[in-house]
Order: sequence, then C-alpha cells, then structure tokens
Amino acid sequence: MVIVEKADPAALKQVLDEYDASEPIVMTVPVDGRGRYTRRALLEYLNTLGHLRTFKFVVFLDGDGAFVGYAPNWLVRGFLERRGLAEEFVRTLNSGRTKSLRTYPGIVTEAITTSHTNAHALREMDRLNLEALVVVNDEKRVAGIVERDQVLSKMLLALAP
Repeated sequence: MVIVEKADPAALKQVLDEYDASEPIVMTVPVDGRGRYTRRALLEYLNTLGHLRTFKFVVFLDGDGAFVGYAPNWLVRGFLERRGLAEEFVRTLNSGRTKSLRTYPGIVTEAITTSHTNAHALREMDRLNLEALVVVNDEKRVAGIVERDQVLSKMLLALAP
C-alpha cells in the first residue's frame, strides 16, 4: 500500500513518478487543528490521485497520527464540490474536530486490526456493507487496507490441497 499525506506535495509527485498499478493508494489527511487545508488544494489532490486505478480511500488521522475514519475518494470529492458543504467540511478538517468529522454521512469510523482473521474481516465487510476495510495496528496507525476479493482468494487458496 502507498500512503500519500495531503500535506506533502513531494510525496504526491513521487507516487505519480513511481506508480505501481498493483499497490492500493490511500491519501491521509491529518485532522490536527493546524488549519492548513483549502478546498482547492484538497480537490487538486483528489483529482490527481483519482486518475490512478488503485486510489481507494481518504483516511483521516488525529493529531497523533491515529486512525479516525475513512471514506471513498469519490465521497470526499462530493463533499468538496458542493459549495455550502465544502466550506463546512474544510472548516471541520482545519479545526481538528474529529468528532464532528465522524458525523458526515459515509465516513467509516471502524477498522480492523492486524490481529483479526480473514473470517472476521469478511464478517465486518458484510456487517458494514463494504468491499474493503482499513487495517490498523495496536497504536491505531494505518497498516494497510484489505479488500473482499483479496480475503476470499486467500481463504480459497488455504482450502486447496
């Protein structure tokens, strides 16, 4: 998995220069109260990464870098393209109010840990009606993403003689 932090334009350029179509890409957005985001800059990142087939999610992190929630890139782009909602959404990101961020429709606040099984991942995907989940470590740092197809493939291969 390739992680691109919104705050680092050099990382975005490096991802584009070294793009590997086999690795999923997530964009992290620290919601730390530093007030550094603009609607235009966020849309620029989303539109640039949106051209890459494996760009999956925007993952929101708190001031310590711990997982807060995530959403598909198309949903975040939709928030930013609606004028009234865009200003409110950017204000929420800039203020560091992670609890307010969790109230936006479609923001997924649940993740699985690296210690969970494939069966647990599938149950959670079914329960949440999702095709993929963010995986976090014990410190709630993003460790990766897991997609339904990957889990099913691994489980079927484990059954093969």
